[in-house]
Amino acid sequence: METSTQIDNDFELELIDDDAPGEAFASVVRNPAFRWAKFILTDDQPNVNKVRIPKEEFGNIIKSGILAPIKMAAIKMKDGHEESFPLGVIANLVEEGNRIIGLAALWKKERESDVEYLKALHDKKTPLNLSWEIFYRDSTKEDGIETLHGTVLKAATLVGRPAYAGRTQILSMASQITEDTLSEEEIKALQEKAQALEVENSELKVKLQTSEETVTSLTTEKETLAQENASLVEYKTKIELAQAKTEKLAALKTKFKEAGIERDEDYFVQNEEKLLNLDEAGLDFILQELASFKETLSTASDKTQKLPDMTKQKTNISGKDLGKALREARQ
Repeated sequence: METSTQIDNDFELELIDDDAPGEAFASVVRNPAFRWAKFILTDDQPNVNKVRIPKEEFGNIIKSGILAPIKMAAIKMKDGHEESFPLGVIANLVEEGNRIIGLAALWKKERESDVEYLKALHDKKTPLNLSWEIFYRDSTKEDGIETLHGTVLKAATLVGRPAYAGRTQILSMASQITEDTLSEEEIKALQEKAQALEVENSELKVKLQTSEETVTSLTTEKETLAQENASLVEYKTKIELAQAKTEKLAALKTKFKEAGIERDEDYFVQNEEKLLNLDEAGLDFILQELASFKETLSTASDKTQKLPDMTKQKTNISGKDLGKALREARQ
């Protein structure tokens, strides 16, 4: 659970002069409604209140401190934090050695008289002291020094009582941030580079589009080839099945012929499915059966009395033999 606390750890704030040479903060947006102030927020040493923020906490302070308020009482600074309210915001914080350097945007329009009051003090070289307010999760004590952990920067307030003994001060102050200027040659070179990058970007887009179209075309061609291949496989299978069927029928006819069994083409057409489904043992059985039946018919035919040719006018067969022949023929 975080603890809210107000610590009078004062440090000085210095306004940046409007015409101060060599000051450049390119990362901050130019805005004439602000008066900028550069300051040292804290270091990792104890202040006169015997409270310190270790370097391990600098990351937390920097992340939580952006846009935190800069506060001051109306008309003039108080010794402490009483009756203070926002005068601006912290625009940027960076770690530099064992210190945190900050940049504040003071509101020239909203608190015009107070900002001008600070500018007048700055012009007189009067120290402008800030005291931070923080939340912290817990703290540890060693040799009477309290070290804060799990810190979050709540605000920084201009006060009249410093606690860091001049170690944390405002370094400069200005109505707006000056910027480093570029020569015409440098500007032209940057513009040419930007144009070249734009052309390169356009070419890459065209190549990307062409590649995507190629991939789409190849995908379509691959699908077409797959369909054609499937059709060819199906056709090949049908051809192979028909060829196998023809070869098997031919082998069947050969077996029938070798077994001495004569059958016309209609027999094989009508019994095609049955014959093709027979295995070797089944086919041999049928051939043996047909061969045996043929032999039986041949034997019976030899023993049967043939009927005489009744169309002839004369015959030597008796009535008894004729009746016997008719009975055997019927059987």
